Amino acid sequence: PKEAVEKLDAGHRFVARKDALSNPRPLQYILVVMQNNKIIGFIRVFYTRNTNGAVFMHKYIFLLAFVTGATGPAIAACPSSMQTILSCTILNGKKVLETCQNGEFATYAFGKVNKKPEMYLKTPMRDLNYTPWNGIGRAIYEQVIFRNEDISYVVWSAFERDPGMIDPLRAGIVVEDQNENVLAELRCDTGSVRAEIDGLYDAKSNLNMCWDYNDFQWQSCE
Repeated sequence: PKEAVEKLDAGHRFVARKDALSNPRPLQYILVVMQNNKIIGFIRVFYTRNTNGAVFMHKYIFLLAFVTGATGPAIAACPSSMQTILSCTILNGKKVLETCQNGEFATYAFGKVNKKPEMYLKTPMRDLNYTPWNGIGRAIYEQVIFRNEDISYVVWSAFERDPGMIDPLRAGIVVEDQNENVLAELRCDTGSVRAEIDGLYDAKSNLNMCWDYNDFQWQSCE
């Protein structure tokens, strides 16, 4: 993976540098690193130019933890003992996202259907970062964040309250680093989304936790 990153970055640098020279605004590139048809990491590159016209490159390399293999079960529908949070297919059915919860913990699995997941995470319900809809706006937007050390996997859904839309439900994944810089974005295939994220509200409430709409966080109910 290290050699692949260096080779990909070296081949990309010249074109990006030419763009930076001709554009006074900071430029950003997200390069996806793949091995055996699997995403194994990202290169996030900034090109900036100072007042003297000199171009500077700022590079951040992130290799995913699942390069060495995952330990979760094969990806399939949530078991009968668990409830779906959000599930969908991605990249025209090539990948599948399956998130589940049972009131005590939540799971995140991403990869090929019925195969070992490329990423599998399990989070206690009390620690799960879930943001319910705030009650305003045209879309009913909710999200839940699964963390793997300094990397966050933001699973979101948005239901457009427009009766004229053929498919008002959208969803996807946003991968962010610890500074909330976006490393990757994936959208669910149209028509494949099953979303029950609001079930997390009851799960949190059953643990005597209340959502504070002023501080936008869960806390113990008084």
